[in-house]
Amino acid sequence: MTSVLMIGHMARWKDRRTTALLSAKGCSIVSVCPAEGEPLPRDLARFDAMVVLGGPQNVRDAADPEHAYLNEEMRAIEAFLRTGRPLLGICLGSQLLAATLGAEVGEHPEGLAEIGYYPVRPTPAGAHLMPDPLQVYQWHFQGSELPRGAELLARGDAFPNQAFRYGETAYGLQFHPDTTPEEIEEWTQLLEDQLSIPGAHPRSRQMEEVGIYNATLYEWFSGFLDHWLQPIRDLSSLRQSLGATSR
Repeated sequence: MTSVLMIGHMARWKDRRTTALLSAKGCSIVSVCPAEGEPLPRDLARFDAMVVLGGPQNVRDAADPEHAYLNEEMRAIEAFLRTGRPLLGICLGSQLLAATLGAEVGEHPEGLAEIGYYPVRPTPAGAHLMPDPLQVYQWHFQGSELPRGAELLARGDAFPNQAFRYGETAYGLQFHPDTTPEEIEEWTQLLEDQLSIPGAHPRSRQMEEVGIYNATLYEWFSGFLDHWLQPIRDLSSLRQSLGATSR
């Protein structure tokens, strides 16, 4: 069974979609929330893959002693990158991955946010991974530059770096394919004040577009996770073949 370490940042909202999809694909999930004082596992080598989820924090918070866990997460990301195993960062997780790789992370120069559904468009390198365009859910105020040595997979209008790959197995997604309709309903109610930020979509529009785009985004994310997990499956098949040959 594929063992996945999932790092979260919001104790109130436990991941639903990514956990459900990976579990259905035969993965065993170990979830930790360093923001709530839960320590990261010391032995990262026992995990076949790592997912770093989104959250209300930002990369610059790492300079605050209360958010020192973000530095620990970036050290864990750096260590996991050296293993060459699949790593996925979503929203804040993508920004932490980019920062670990030396890229700048910060606010939009005009103070814009992306909150709601927005189109992202694949680059030639990402054309095999998504349709043009793909309507994705977003909730962020910051973005990252493309890390040196990384390949841009998808662009957005306000925040150009929407998806990138580093090496063969590490991916950063600025958007939220993991967000469920229930979470969107909760977030837009509890965080309604953020919907007045320039660029954000009103709650009525978001709830209408859930019915239009959610199913397609769900199917896309499931297929993307299959692609992301493929190196593990290939290695498992190779080991099985070698084992059969040695008998």
